Amino acid sequence: MLINIIIINLRFFDIFFDRSSIIIKKNINYIYSYNISVNEAALKANKFIKNSCKGLLKYKIPLKLYQNPLISVIIPIYNREKTIKRAVRSIQNQNNKLLEIILVNDFSLDHTNYIIKELNKEDLRIKVINNKKNMGTLYSRCIGTLISKGKYIFPLDSDDMFLSEDVVNVVYKVAEENNFDIVNFKGIMIWDFKNSTINNHIKEYRSHKIIIVENQPELGYNAVGKLVLSGKCIKSKIYKKAINSYGQKKYTTYVTNLEDAIINFIICQLSKNSISILKYGVLIIRSKNSVSTSKNQSQKYKFIMKYIETLFDFSSNSIRGKIGAFFYFNKLLNNKDLMITFDDKNYKDLLKSLIYKFLSSKYITKINKDKIKKNKILSIIY
Repeated sequence: MLINIIIINLRFFDIFFDRSSIIIKKNINYIYSYNISVNEAALKANKFIKNSCKGLLKYKIPLKLYQNPLISVIIPIYNREKTIKRAVRSIQNQNNKLLEIILVNDFSLDHTNYIIKELNKEDLRIKVINNKKNMGTLYSRCIGTLISKGKYIFPLDSDDMFLSEDVVNVVYKVAEENNFDIVNFKGIMIWDFKNSTINNHIKEYRSHKIIIVENQPELGYNAVGKLVLSGKCIKSKIYKKAINSYGQKKYTTYVTNLEDAIINFIICQLSKNSISILKYGVLIIRSKNSVSTSKNQSQKYKFIMKYIETLFDFSSNSIRGKIGAFFYFNKLLNNKDLMITFDDKNYKDLLKSLIYKFLSSKYITKINKDKIKKNKILSIIY
């Protein structure tokens, strides 16, 4: 139940950089508030998780396959035999039934294949796509989204789950009633999930409470302020346009570290508005050995370079639009650990390509170009 709406009007916006983010102020921000604390959400989550892990369903599984579902939930899967059923059950338990569940099996090698086949048999709303080889999360999520039929997309990871039965309904109504392209909702993050119980390692997944509304293409990613896609409802036409803009060649390049950030940035560029609601809707579960938290330096820098390339290619053609890309690129060039990637020719070629983009762009100032030219990394790679 909505108990409070706050509208903030600002006639200007300010931009400044700190060590890791851009802080932006702009006109018309909406906050929808729900009367629930993180502890209350955690208690409700415990009960919901317990039922889901047992495979219990509150509602009878609808066997009807809807031709025009309102919602598409996309789940890429790789070796998630212990968690995928829980994730799917949390969707099946939603009180909004006009949805489809698209499972993209990324060539799993464990019992995931058997589990999703059984899920598919019991619920006709479930669609299964089987990759012929391991293609990575970015590719799998994109492929699942492109075949979806829903008006809105809810991305969900195969080890995460919805926290309550009304998540889809609440978020969908906010999006529909106000015609928002993106609705962000809150979540709870826990580490080393064990025994189907939320332990003391609870972290609020979203710390900020204000989001930018109205289109700011060159600032879109930072306005939404969130790297990952969990905890988002996105208009399907925006999501699909972002994927097609990025191109299949790029999303099949095996980006494996925080891959959501790449498509997320383009989605934000294309969206006209967005909103954050203070609704705890998703449980984010992270383990020390998960890909997204991997400390593999080679993977890390590959992602950073591809992300910077995305920032540059898809930000607006203006000095303001390119400054975010330059900020991260300059920071990358001054990282002494960057040379770890130079054993791989692909990394070196990507870095050369980035240098060329920045030096040849009319939107990068002479001062910033000089910073690149003076960097000692150039003498090493050329």
